[in-house]
Amino acid sequence: MSGKPEVVAEVQDGDIRVSTGPAGQVRAAVITRGWRIGDDEVRVTERQTGNRVEIEVRVPRTFFGFGERGVRVELTVPRESNLNLHTK
Repeated sequence: MSGKPEVVAEVQDGDIRVSTGPAGQVRAAVITRGWRIGDDEVRVTERQTGNRVEIEVRVPRTFFGFGERGVRVELTVPRESNLNLHTK
């Protein structure tokens, strides 16, 4: 990736943590607690077009069960990145 990265992340019912890393590289890790990543639980969608990286994380609207559940996205981005981050 050359130029200034633009990172867009939307995480439903979760947290986003950001740290700086090497120039020209964007890294994302999705960590779940009490959920599995898959079509019927936590859904992760990612896209890249040029310098723009988009990440979307969705959890089910309804849940029947017990226990603590959570989602966290850990982003590592170059210092000179444009960030557009949202949690719901």
